[in-house]
Formats: sequence, structure tokens, C-alpha cells
Amino acid sequence: MLTINDINTKDKADKYAAAAQAAALASPEFMAKIPGHHTVTNATLNWAKLVTPTSPFGAPIYELQIATKDAAEADKWSKACLGTVKIDKDQNFTISLKRKAQRADGSDNGAPGVVDRMAKPMDPGSVGNGSTGNVQIYQLHYSNAGRTGISNSLTAVQVTNLEVYNSTPQFTALDDAPEESFSPQTAEAPAELEINF
Repeated sequence: MLTINDINTKDKADKYAAAAQAAALASPEFMAKIPGHHTVTNATLNWAKLVTPTSPFGAPIYELQIATKDAAEADKWSKACLGTVKIDKDQNFTISLKRKAQRADGSDNGAPGVVDRMAKPMDPGSVGNGSTGNVQIYQLHYSNAGRTGISNSLTAVQVTNLEVYNSTPQFTALDDAPEESFSPQTAEAPAELEINF
């Protein structure tokens, strides 16, 4: 079973994911389910980028991180070839799920669907870190330029417990702050240095 020590470095995490993928590719039972949807239930949802695609590496993508404290659940994710399991600063097991914003022909791929616990559409921009839910991922076997594997595409998210994302700063007045607690200061330019050779 997966432990933190199995994946506590990037190299170990990549090797663990590669071994899980090799085992899946060799399993007739697993491959009989591909192509198809895989559903992750009761995951913690973080860093949801489900409204506007981002382009961290060039190609625009939608993205969502799923997390769990349960090593057995994270091991299932790894063995289902959902991606490389990593450890965050709070000792959560995490995987980043992505969806390309454009198909290979350049047409729009659409954003992942986002629904509430009653399966009614909801604002995908409201999904904040710490929300929980179920996630559907479409998996497909690929073979390209001598490489084979399982590709994943984030398809849909059902939010079962919403932590609302709020991008507005939430400051409160400080009772003990002086009326003019902030005043810009102009720094003096350093005197010219005289250097003799």
C-alpha cells in the first residue's frame, strides 16, 4: 500500500506512478474499462480553475486538485492511473487533474461540468479550497511515438460540500490602529561613493 515514504520525492512519486501505469496496462481487467469514465468520490477539492483556462505550460487547460488524507484511497487513485500522487505541506495525498481547453483540431473542448449535490448546475467560480465532492475523469489508452499509457481528462465535478471561494480581500478594522497607520515614506538616495584607484 502507498505510504508517504513511497512518494516523498518527485523521483519516487514519478516511479510509483509509472509502476502503477505499467501494472494497469498489463491488466486485461483494467484495460477492458478503457476508454471510459472513472469516478472519484468524496475527495477534497482544491485550486479549482474551472471557469477560465490557464496556460502554465503553453496549452490552455482547466485544472482541479483532488486530495485525501487516506493512503488507501490515494493508492486507488494511483492504481487507477489518475496521475502522479504527491504530498502537500499538510501531509495530504494530492493529484492534479486537467482538461485541455482545445481539441487537437483547435476547436473548443468546453469546460468541465460543475453541479451541486442535487446535480443542478452551479457557478464553477464559487468552488473554494476545502470543498468536497465527486469527480469524473475520462480515461483513454494512447500509443504515440513508441510510448503507451493512459491519458485523463477532467470531465465533471459534483460539489457535495461547498467552501465558497471569495476573491475579495476580507479585512476588518483594527481597533488599536492609529488613524494614519500608513504613510508612504520616501527613501533618501544614497550619497555618491567616491572610489579612488
